[in-house]
Amino acid sequence: MLDPLRQRLGYRAALRAARGRQPVIETRPLAERRVLALLPPEERDLRAAWRFLKTVDVPRSRMVVAVTAGAVAYAPDAFAGSVATVGEKERDWRGLPRRALAQKLWAPGPHVALDLSPAFDLTAAYLVGASPARFRIGLYSEAGEPFYDLLLAPTEGYEAALGALRGYLDAIEPPVLPFLD
Repeated sequence: MLDPLRQRLGYRAALRAARGRQPVIETRPLAERRVLALLPPEERDLRAAWRFLKTVDVPRSRMVVAVTAGAVAYAPDAFAGSVATVGEKERDWRGLPRRALAQKLWAPGPHVALDLSPAFDLTAAYLVGASPARFRIGLYSEAGEPFYDLLLAPTEGYEAALGALRGYLDAIEPPVLPFLD
C-alpha cells in the first residue's frame, strides 16, 4: 500500500524540481559543452548506450555519466571507475536521488542532459529533468513528458531509437551536441 503512495509523492517532488530548475544560460562552443548522461542498468542496453555516447564528440572530462543501479555492469576503459551509481542506497524514501548526489552530478552545470533509459525511470527523469541543463533529452513515455525538451519514441527497439536520436540531434540547428563522423 505504501509503494504507490511513495511513487506518487516521488513523482510530484521530481515534477516540482523540474519545473523550478534554473537552466544554464551560458552558451559555449560545441566541443566545450558539458554533458550529463543517465544510462540504463541492464548490460545489453548499457552497451548500446555506451556505443551512442562514444559518438558524442565531447572530451571525457566534460561528460558526467551515471547508471541507475547500485553497480555498473559495463563501462569502456576510458570511463572505468568514473561512472556514478544511483542505487537504492543513494535514494531517499520516495525513490529520488539524495540531494548531495544530485548536486554532485549537476556540478558545475551540464549544458545537455541525456536520459538514455529505455523505459521511464523516475531517478533518471529527476536527474535529467531537474538538472540545470539547457537541453534535456529522453526516450518517450507519457510519465516522462514534463521532464524533457526533446523526446523520441523508441518504435523499433532500443538500439534503433538511439540511432534515430543521433539523427535528430544531428539535424538540429544550431547544433546541440557535436558528433564524430
